[in-house]
Amino acid sequence: MLYCLTSLDSEGNKLYKIGYADDVESRLTQYLAHNPSCKLVRVTKGSRVDERCIHDYLHLKGFGKYRKEWYVNDKCVENILSLPMEEITDFLWENKKSVFSKAKLKNSVPWLNLYKRLERLRKSKKR
Repeated sequence: MLYCLTSLDSEGNKLYKIGYADDVESRLTQYLAHNPSCKLVRVTKGSRVDERCIHDYLHLKGFGKYRKEWYVNDKCVENILSLPMEEITDFLWENKKSVFSKAKLKNSVPWLNLYKRLERLRKSKKR
């Protein structure tokens, strides 16, 4: 399952976290143990590959704040799990040179799998 959490940074600014977990309630409990201000915003069906797509989409759109985990307060980020995955994957494919470097594809099975998935989606759309 994909989830969206919200919390505050050290200056009191609202941030969002997009993640994947088999058991969202258990994951939320883990966050709350270290960050009591965390709140669950939304949960939807999705995979680890979908999570990676969403992270890359948000970073390319300029919403990244802390690493590839937390994102700035914006309605786009808050509503990202309502967006059709097709819209996200189309954007990533159109920007594939920014998303996929040769080093990523060469050294990472998840990146290679994501690239292949996007490629298959694009080919099936053309038919």
